[in-house]
Amino acid sequence: MLNRLVALLRGSSGEASQQARALARSAVAVGAVAAGRVAQRRAVPAPETLPLPLAGEEQSLVLHEGTMRLVVRPGTDVSRPPVVLLPPLTPVSSAAELAPLFDALARDTGRTLVAADWLGFGRSDRPNVRYQSGLYQRHLRRLLTAHVSRAADLVAVGHAAEIAAAVAFAAPGSVRRLVLVAPSGMERGGLTAATFGRMLLGLVGGTGAFDLAFRARLATREAIRRYYADGVFLPGTAVPDALVDYAARSVRARGAAFAPRRLAEGLLSMDEHALGAYLNVRVPTLIVLPTLTDAVAPHYDALADLARANDALRVARAAGGWLPHADDPDAVAALVAAFLDGDPDGAVSGEPPAVRMHPKRFRR
Repeated sequence: MLNRLVALLRGSSGEASQQARALARSAVAVGAVAAGRVAQRRAVPAPETLPLPLAGEEQSLVLHEGTMRLVVRPGTDVSRPPVVLLPPLTPVSSAAELAPLFDALARDTGRTLVAADWLGFGRSDRPNVRYQSGLYQRHLRRLLTAHVSRAADLVAVGHAAEIAAAVAFAAPGSVRRLVLVAPSGMERGGLTAATFGRMLLGLVGGTGAFDLAFRARLATREAIRRYYADGVFLPGTAVPDALVDYAARSVRARGAAFAPRRLAEGLLSMDEHALGAYLNVRVPTLIVLPTLTDAVAPHYDALADLARANDALRVARAAGGWLPHADDPDAVAALVAAFLDGDPDGAVSGEPPAVRMHPKRFRR
C-alpha cells in the first residue's frame, strides 16, 4: 500500500499521475474539513474564559474527572467556621446564581466564604462524563476534606441541597451546620418522572438532539430571561441583567450541554433517596422555603412529615421564587447568619408550613 502511494505521488505514469492528483485533492479536502472542525472548536470559548462570577480570589480543586473552580473570599475572623456555598444544578448553573447571598454574607459576616462551580458548569471543566448525584457527592466530600481544613457550614440551593444533605449524613464530621435554600427532593412520586426522562433522553441521546434543543432553547439573552422569568422567579419579578448576561456567556462555552443533559435525564436527582437523606441528617439544618404558590407547594408535600420525624430540621419561609436569595438577599442572608451564628434550636421558630399531605408516614 505504501509503495502504491509513493508511485502515485511520483507520477510514474499518466494514470498514476491523475490518481495522485485526485488523491491529493481528496487529502486537501479532508484536511480542510478537519481544520474547519478544529477552528470551530477553537472558536467556542473554554469555560475558564468566563469572568469570575463573584468578588474573591479563584482557587482550583483537581478531581479525577477535571478541575473544579472555586471563588474564595478570605474572612476576617478565622475563629469562625468557613461557609461553603453551592449553586443550584440548573441548565445555566454557575456560582453567579449565588451572588446576592454571597455578597450579603461577605458584607455582614467575618466568615471565610467558598463558592463552588460544579464540574460541568460555570468556570469549572466540562468533560463529557456521566454526571450523576453520586459523582457530585464525591466531589463535595473531596472539597470538604482536601480544601477546607475544618468542619464547615454548608449553604446549598435547589438540587444541590440533596447532595449537601447526603454528604452531611454520610460524613457528619465535615459539616457543622446545613442551610438548604429552596431545596428539591421533598416531594413524593418524583421517581416516575425522572425514570421517564431517562428513557426519553436515552432514545435521542445518540442523535445529538438534546444538544441542538439545549442550544436552541437558550440561544439568546431573551430566551434565558424567559427561562428565569417563567420557571425560576415569581411572576412579575424583574430578572437581574447580570444573571442573564452571565448565563448567556456560560451556555456558549465548550461542553455546555453535557451536564444539563444528565440533569434532564434525572441523573442529578437522588429520587426517593433524597427523602432518606433529609430524614436521617443529624447536623442542625435550616430549610429556607420559597413562596408556596399553588405550583410550588406540591414540591414540598413531604416536608411536614420530615420535620416531625427529624428534630434536627428547622423551617423558615422566604418571599421569592426558586432563588429566594435573589428576590430578597438581605432577608435570606439574615436568616442564614442567625442560624449559623446562633442557637440552632432557637434561631427559627414556628410550625412547618401547611402543605398537602399524604397519609403515609416516614419511618427511620
